[in-house]
Amino acid sequence: MKTFFIMLIFVLCSCQVLGPKPSSDNVCSPNFTTSGSLSTGGVINKCSKEYPNTSKKAAFNKILASVAAHGYNIVNSDKEQGLITVTLPGTATTRSAKQAPMNILILDGSNKGIRVDAIINLAGGNIVTGNELTGYFCSVYQPLENAEKTTATEEPAPAKKTKRNRRKK
Repeated sequence: MKTFFIMLIFVLCSCQVLGPKPSSDNVCSPNFTTSGSLSTGGVINKCSKEYPNTSKKAAFNKILASVAAHGYNIVNSDKEQGLITVTLPGTATTRSAKQAPMNILILDGSNKGIRVDAIINLAGGNIVTGNELTGYFCSVYQPLENAEKTTATEEPAPAKKTKRNRRKK
Protein backbone atom coordinates (compact mmCIF):
# COMPACT_ATOMS: atom_id res chain seq x y z
CA MET A 1 0.00 0.00 0.00
CA LYS A 2 2.84 2.37 0.86
CA THR A 3 4.49 1.61 -2.48
CA PHE A 4 1.23 2.39 -4.29
CA PHE A 5 1.00 5.85 -2.71
CA ILE A 6 4.63 6.59 -3.46
CA MET A 7 4.10 5.57 -7.09
CA LEU A 8 0.91 7.66 -7.28
CA ILE A 9 2.69 10.72 -5.92
CA PHE A 10 5.57 10.21 -8.35
CA VAL A 11 3.18 9.96 -11.32
CA LEU A 12 1.24 13.05 -10.27
CA CYS A 13 4.39 15.10 -9.74
CA SER A 14 5.88 14.13 -13.08
CA CYS A 15 2.76 14.96 -15.11
CA GLN A 16 2.82 18.11 -17.17
CA VAL A 17 0.97 21.00 -15.60
CA LEU A 18 -1.02 22.82 -18.23
CA GLY A 19 -1.93 25.62 -15.89
CA PRO A 20 -4.96 27.84 -16.07
CA LYS A 21 -5.89 29.27 -19.41
CA PRO A 22 -6.93 32.90 -19.40
CA SER A 23 -10.29 33.88 -20.79
CA SER A 24 -10.52 33.93 -24.58
CA ASP A 25 -9.82 37.65 -24.77
CA ASN A 26 -7.39 38.31 -27.63
CA VAL A 27 -6.73 41.84 -26.40
CA CYS A 28 -5.51 40.77 -22.97
CA SER A 29 -3.96 37.40 -23.74
CA PRO A 30 -2.79 37.36 -27.37
CA ASN A 31 -0.89 34.28 -28.56
CA PHE A 32 -1.08 32.70 -25.09
CA THR A 33 1.24 29.75 -24.42
CA THR A 34 2.07 27.83 -21.28
CA SER A 35 4.89 25.45 -20.49
CA GLY A 36 6.51 23.75 -17.53
CA SER A 37 5.57 21.18 -14.92
CA LEU A 38 5.71 20.48 -11.23
CA SER A 39 8.84 18.42 -11.71
CA THR A 40 10.68 21.37 -13.29
CA GLY A 41 9.57 23.66 -10.50
CA GLY A 42 7.11 25.97 -12.19
CA VAL A 43 4.83 26.97 -15.02
CA ILE A 44 5.66 29.71 -17.51
CA ASN A 45 2.75 31.62 -19.08
CA LYS A 46 3.56 33.84 -22.05
CA CYS A 47 1.70 36.23 -24.34
CA SER A 48 3.09 38.09 -27.33
CA LYS A 49 1.71 40.69 -29.74
CA GLU A 50 3.03 43.11 -32.38
CA TYR A 51 2.03 46.77 -32.59
CA PRO A 52 3.01 48.25 -35.97
CA ASN A 53 2.07 51.86 -35.14
CA THR A 54 3.69 52.17 -31.71
CA SER A 55 7.20 53.27 -30.83
CA LYS A 56 9.33 51.46 -28.26
CA LYS A 57 9.59 54.57 -26.08
CA ALA A 58 5.82 55.24 -26.07
CA ALA A 59 5.03 51.58 -25.31
CA PHE A 60 7.54 51.49 -22.46
CA ASN A 61 6.05 54.61 -20.86
CA LYS A 62 2.44 53.38 -21.22
CA ILE A 63 3.18 49.90 -19.85
CA LEU A 64 5.28 51.19 -16.94
CA ALA A 65 2.52 53.63 -15.94
CA SER A 66 -0.13 50.90 -16.24
CA VAL A 67 1.65 48.30 -14.10
CA ALA A 68 2.43 50.95 -11.47
CA ALA A 69 -1.23 52.02 -11.41
CA HIS A 70 -2.28 48.37 -10.95
CA GLY A 71 -0.13 48.09 -7.81
CA TYR A 72 2.65 45.89 -9.14
CA ASN A 73 6.00 46.10 -7.38
CA ILE A 74 8.42 47.34 -10.05
CA VAL A 75 11.67 45.50 -9.45
CA ASN A 76 13.60 46.75 -12.47
CA SER A 77 13.00 48.83 -15.58
CA ASP A 78 15.39 49.58 -18.41
CA LYS A 79 14.01 51.80 -21.17
CA GLU A 80 17.01 51.30 -23.46
CA GLN A 81 16.72 47.50 -23.34
CA GLY A 82 12.89 47.54 -23.30
CA LEU A 83 12.65 45.44 -20.13
CA ILE A 84 10.29 45.83 -17.18
CA THR A 85 10.35 43.32 -14.31
CA VAL A 86 7.56 43.38 -11.73
CA THR A 87 6.21 41.11 -9.02
CA LEU A 88 2.51 40.42 -9.19
CA PRO A 89 0.16 41.77 -6.53
CA GLY A 90 -2.47 39.83 -4.66
CA THR A 91 -3.12 36.14 -5.03
CA ALA A 92 0.01 35.11 -6.90
CA THR A 93 2.25 36.33 -4.09
CA THR A 94 0.17 35.60 -0.98
CA ARG A 95 -0.62 31.91 -1.44
CA SER A 96 3.05 31.11 -1.23
CA ALA A 97 6.16 32.61 0.27
CA LYS A 98 7.54 32.85 -3.26
CA GLN A 99 6.69 35.87 -5.36
CA ALA A 100 5.58 35.52 -8.96
CA PRO A 101 7.61 37.70 -11.32
CA MET A 102 6.38 39.06 -14.64
CA ASN A 103 8.90 40.15 -17.25
CA ILE A 104 7.73 42.49 -19.98
CA LEU A 105 9.95 42.73 -23.06
CA ILE A 106 9.47 45.46 -25.65
CA LEU A 107 11.32 44.40 -28.78
CA ASP A 108 11.60 45.59 -32.36
CA GLY A 109 8.82 44.10 -34.51
CA SER A 110 9.35 41.81 -37.50
CA ASN A 111 8.47 44.49 -40.09
CA LYS A 112 8.04 47.77 -38.25
CA GLY A 113 6.81 48.88 -34.89
CA ILE A 114 7.31 46.72 -31.82
CA ARG A 115 6.55 43.33 -30.30
CA VAL A 116 5.57 43.08 -26.64
CA ASP A 117 6.13 39.83 -24.73
CA ALA A 118 4.73 39.35 -21.22
CA ILE A 119 6.03 36.33 -19.32
CA ILE A 120 4.77 35.17 -15.91
CA ASN A 121 6.83 32.50 -14.15
CA LEU A 122 4.78 30.73 -11.48
CA ALA A 123 6.98 28.75 -9.11
CA GLY A 124 5.66 25.64 -7.40
CA GLY A 125 3.10 26.58 -4.77
CA ASN A 126 1.81 29.69 -6.55
CA ILE A 127 -1.76 29.32 -7.69
CA VAL A 128 -3.37 31.71 -10.15
CA THR A 129 -6.75 31.38 -11.85
CA GLY A 130 -7.32 32.02 -15.54
CA ASN A 131 -9.16 35.26 -14.78
CA GLU A 132 -6.26 36.49 -12.65
CA LEU A 133 -3.84 35.73 -15.49
CA THR A 134 -6.06 37.70 -17.87
CA GLY A 135 -6.02 40.64 -15.47
CA TYR A 136 -2.23 40.58 -15.23
CA PHE A 137 -1.82 40.44 -19.01
CA CYS A 138 -4.51 43.15 -19.47
CA SER A 139 -2.42 45.60 -17.46
CA VAL A 140 0.28 45.20 -20.13
CA TYR A 141 -1.69 45.03 -23.38
CA GLN A 142 -4.78 47.20 -22.74
CA PRO A 143 -2.97 50.59 -22.79
CA LEU A 144 -1.32 49.69 -26.10
CA GLU A 145 -4.61 48.51 -27.61
CA ASN A 146 -6.24 51.81 -26.62
CA ALA A 147 -3.37 53.75 -28.22
CA GLU A 148 -3.57 51.68 -31.44
CA LYS A 149 -7.34 52.26 -31.69
CA THR A 150 -6.88 56.00 -31.18
CA THR A 151 -4.16 56.13 -33.84
CA ALA A 152 -6.26 54.13 -36.31
CA THR A 153 -9.39 56.29 -35.88
CA GLU A 154 -7.75 59.71 -35.92
CA GLU A 155 -8.20 61.66 -39.11
CA PRO A 156 -5.07 63.16 -40.60
CA ALA A 157 -4.58 66.80 -39.73
CA PRO A 158 -5.16 69.25 -42.59
CA ALA A 159 -2.01 70.45 -44.29
CA LYS A 160 -0.71 73.76 -43.04
CA LYS A 161 -0.73 76.59 -45.49
CA THR A 162 2.73 77.67 -46.42
CA LYS A 163 3.96 80.39 -48.70
CA ARG A 164 4.51 77.84 -51.46
CA ASN A 165 0.96 76.49 -51.64
CA ARG A 166 -0.85 79.83 -51.23
CA ARG A 167 -2.23 81.35 -54.40
CA LYS A 168 -0.91 84.67 -55.46
CA LYS A 169 -3.52 87.31 -56.24
